[in-house]
Amino acid sequence: MFMIQEKKKLIVVCTEKTRKYANYLIQLISEKDDSKEKITGTKDGSVEAVIWSENDYKHNLPIITSNSHILFMGNSKLIKDESANMNMKFNKFGMQFKVLGTRAAMDIEDKLLNKEDYEEFLKFCSKYEKSFKKVHLNMINTANPVIKTIGVFAPVVYPVAIYGLISGAKAKVKIYNQQFICLVTYSYMKFLPDFLGADQ
Repeated sequence: MFMIQEKKKLIVVCTEKTRKYANYLIQLISEKDDSKEKITGTKDGSVEAVIWSENDYKHNLPIITSNSHILFMGNSKLIKDESANMNMKFNKFGMQFKVLGTRAAMDIEDKLLNKEDYEEFLKFCSKYEKSFKKVHLNMINTANPVIKTIGVFAPVVYPVAIYGLISGAKAKVKIYNQQFICLVTYSYMKFLPDFLGADQ
């Protein structure tokens, strides 16, 4: 007689700003990306995930048990309070993943300060291209006005000008987007299976 394996449940609590990244994580979880030789991220079909707003979380807080796996995404007072005592699992290129028991949190800090840091970030992202769509950013160096094409992974195509320091609201928004996409993908592959205790 075959035993039916119970699926792991995951609640993703996000801000309005990070909802699209929560959607991306749900898509990764639902993707059939395993092979006979390798399990990528969580095992196919082993996790059921839902997205909650912060208000959803507040309204359901009285009935949430300690066994519920909850992943917070973004930066808000509620998320800061919930993640205050979590242990830092990953902190690189401004990307952070924290965890304690059945609670985890991910967010981006503005740590990409110059062109060199950004290029190192691109190299890091390139190791996980399976889950990204490749685009090209036009990088302009003030010391050399020749436009360079560098591969990076993000969902849309757009030019970004970086003059030594990464500055300007538009550039920062676009780089934040790339950081969060990279963080979600990396966390899905490296941290989520252990966090959920999903059978591999």
